[in-house]
Amino acid sequence: MNLAMFLLLLTAFSTLSGLLTEGVKLLLQDFKITCPANLLALIISLLTGICGSLAAYAYLGIAYTAPNLLTAFFMGIANWLCSMVGYDKITQALSQLSGLRKKS
Repeated sequence: MNLAMFLLLLTAFSTLSGLLTEGVKLLLQDFKITCPANLLALIISLLTGICGSLAAYAYLGIAYTAPNLLTAFFMGIANWLCSMVGYDKITQALSQLSGLRKKS
């Protein structure tokens, strides 16, 4: 996996992780289950990054070698970091916008 592919997949996976995290949070709220949002984002991001990388390897015909499996693990960690930064910023922006609506 080269750097361009890594960054392309990272962008797609971090976007998908953010959407999945929000969906799972809403689903858990419907069932009255509480779970810390950061822990939920960690689990979903790791699963999305690692499983998504392995799926990309299978689709592109890339062998499952030790360096590629290690790269898939690093993709999970990088995905978690990217989705947490985006998740926090999006949540902050939405709360600020809702605060502006209440004032006007």
